[in-house]
Amino acid sequence: MGARGMTFAAAAALAGSLLLSACGGPTGGGTSPATTPPASTPGSTPTTTPAPATPTTPPASAPVAKDASLQVTVRATANAKPVQYRLECKSGSAAAGSTVPDPAAACKAVLANKAAFDTKPDPTRMCNQIYAGPETATVTGTIDRTPVKSAFGRTDGCKEEVWRTLAPLFGFTAGGAK
Repeated sequence: MGARGMTFAAAAALAGSLLLSACGGPTGGGTSPATTPPASTPGSTPTTTPAPATPTTPPASAPVAKDASLQVTVRATANAKPVQYRLECKSGSAAAGSTVPDPAAACKAVLANKAAFDTKPDPTRMCNQIYAGPETATVTGTIDRTPVKSAFGRTDGCKEEVWRTLAPLFGFTAGGAK
């Protein structure tokens, strides 16, 4: 293979590596490539590796919500009959009046992931376009006296990540399985 062929092969490998790193890690979001130092061979091209993924749970120093009062409507498909749930959390624990299948797990998921209810998506976040299912959920109520009104779905990798994070709130087991 001539010098021109090796240059093309190196460029193709670099482009493929960059495309794969844009697909994101376990959080479904894009990651910035981090450049590794050049190999000891003179004239070699640096390679890229994905930067560590952002965790879905808040760091230990982040404030964790303590109270929530939420009404949840889940649909298996767009035309399916809606299933209604209620979640009540007081002082970090499930409280009377909750109708979700696992109130303790739902409170834990909601209170540890209050940011998941932010209705403004990050415009710089890259999401894979892998469809995970037709299920949808709407959630209204309050978390620590802050009103929330959010819609959730599974239409891309970022939305699926949030769905799996909040799965107990939607009547699913942790990780998203029904």
